[in-house]
Amino acid sequence: MAPLAGLSLLAGNMVSKSFSADPDQLSGGTENFYRQAENPFELTAIHPENIILPRQSAASSPRLGAPLNENDYTGDWIHTFVSLTSNMGNGGGASRITPVAGTDSVEISNLWIASAHIRARIDKNTGQLSIPSQVAFTDPTYGKIMIAASTEGGTPDKTRDIKGTVTPDAILIPDMFGMFVTEGPDTGSFLGISHDVRFARPNGTMTCTSQSGASISYGIIAEQASDNSILIKNFGNFGHDINVTLYRDKSGVISQQIIREDAAGAWMTIGSPTLENGKLSFYTGITVKEGSSPSEMAIESWSMYAASKSLVGTIYTGATIQLPFDMKFPALSVNQFTGSGTADDPYLISSLDELVLMADSVNNNHNFIYPTTPDTPDVSRTFIGKHFRMTKDIDMGGYTFDPIGNDYRHRFEGTFDGDGHTISNLNVNTGIVGYAGLFGYADSLSVIKNV
Repeated sequence: MAPLAGLSLLAGNMVSKSFSADPDQLSGGTENFYRQAENPFELTAIHPENIILPRQSAASSPRLGAPLNENDYTGDWIHTFVSLTSNMGNGGGASRITPVAGTDSVEISNLWIASAHIRARIDKNTGQLSIPSQVAFTDPTYGKIMIAASTEGGTPDKTRDIKGTVTPDAILIPDMFGMFVTEGPDTGSFLGISHDVRFARPNGTMTCTSQSGASISYGIIAEQASDNSILIKNFGNFGHDINVTLYRDKSGVISQQIIREDAAGAWMTIGSPTLENGKLSFYTGITVKEGSSPSEMAIESWSMYAASKSLVGTIYTGATIQLPFDMKFPALSVNQFTGSGTADDPYLISSLDELVLMADSVNNNHNFIYPTTPDTPDVSRTFIGKHFRMTKDIDMGGYTFDPIGNDYRHRFEGTFDGDGHTISNLNVNTGIVGYAGLFGYADSLSVIKNV
């Protein structure tokens, strides 16, 4: 299914232009001239003038049952960090820790940025990790970049090490540190100040194939977050969490979410992207399905873009994720409502499955009413004149709910009477699309009460 021109993105804002007849996904188009990013990250140096950063606490002592051995901390990890400055957002990625032969040191690769290689010392008896100031990587614009402990004013403090703690299951570096320019006119400025670095072991692998046929693989951490969603930590190898919503037909979707943050701002995920002569077209969702086995997630063509800078990342023709468990797709125990839907005999809602059936009925209604003006989208209006009534409290825990009316085109038009009952533990994750709630879009004739 090829993307059709649909939404215009101007300065990062969605503006309605025209809509396709495809009811499944809104497509996107851009009126700005887009180009592919040349570097893994967009970096901008900031001079530490009039900057006051929050005071950070020292690392706590590890609680070791026994001294560490080398296997406890070497090998593959996933790390995340929290940014304290505006020129670099929160991030992370896959890292590897290897011993340095003939020394008591280790090398940490890809800390903070993929090109970094950093020496550290680990005391096997206490679990203390120490990172002295050193050149971490060379940037094509700013030259040699030094990692060092940071003062509250955003300047390097080379008199002390960056401290952390190591256990067999995790590594924590709470200290504040910076990536500082060491040569040229921007000497003394920083590319970012960060803290709260956390390492965890991966439990799966993501492999992406680019348009050139080249493949890249890296570790991820996957967990079945609810009965119909999977959380992928480090999707795209930028340290962010991405939620995958699963459907009963063994398919799924990654709604538009933030995948990375840097000097270009927030980068958003996009599906089925094409870039031709500066024109970027895409879907807001990335399609997912079961792969060659129940524990393999197959992902269709995807990329990411930064609207504020008119940048698009590497376009991948596909990807797979090897999970540490079989994908669990949701099932529905009902296929029709009890009642006739009249005011005297309303449809009765007594379970989560009946709320899901109600949402499916609205969100999958493709009987569109055509627009009255060229700039108005065609919409569906479901359950006009129909009545619903809750008969008991409903606990929605353990399920990621798709709102009743999950976008501008699919609208609930009936009457919903909660009859004084409670809906608890509602969990909705619609990404940047919005419309998050029990009801996402309720039209002018709808009535929602007593809930």
